[in-house]
Amino acid sequence: TEDGIDNGTPYTLTIADLVRLTAFMLAGDPPPPCLAEADIDGSGQIDISDVVHLVDFMFRGGPLPALCP
Repeated sequence: TEDGIDNGTPYTLTIADLVRLTAFMLAGDPPPPCLAEADIDGSGQIDISDVVHLVDFMFRGGPLPALCP
């Protein structure tokens, strides 16, 4: 089964996950199957800061995404 925003291998974030989250946030695409996992920064809300956090993690060595509850 598909896991959170992960597009394929569970618990492995890829550029496809970033595209999916961005499309959900900015283009009105359907939500990921597990909204809790889309809360990348663990703030309790899904917003643009989650996209920023994921970009920072993937491309700049930023902090790991929050664990799924």
